Amino acid sequence: DPRQQETVRIWDSGVRLRPSGMTLYLGQLSTELLVQKMKIYSYWSAIPVTAPGIVSLEKALSGMEMRWGDPGMLLLRP
Repeated sequence: DPRQQETVRIWDSGVRLRPSGMTLYLGQLSTELLVQKMKIYSYWSAIPVTAPGIVSLEKALSGMEMRWGDPGMLLLRP
């Protein structure tokens, strides 16, 4: 559907893990729907990700070590 997209945003948390100094990144997964207002105005609106979206993300990241910290937090390591 060209009016829907999955978006992954990842940013540096500013935290470094000890003793390695590895950067801790934070990320957010969302599904965005294109909302059309009038003919010349539109915007993307984020909605909660559904279970199939989470399964797709897990498959895409299958080469990484991962585990769920709690229902809303997926921990990843390359």
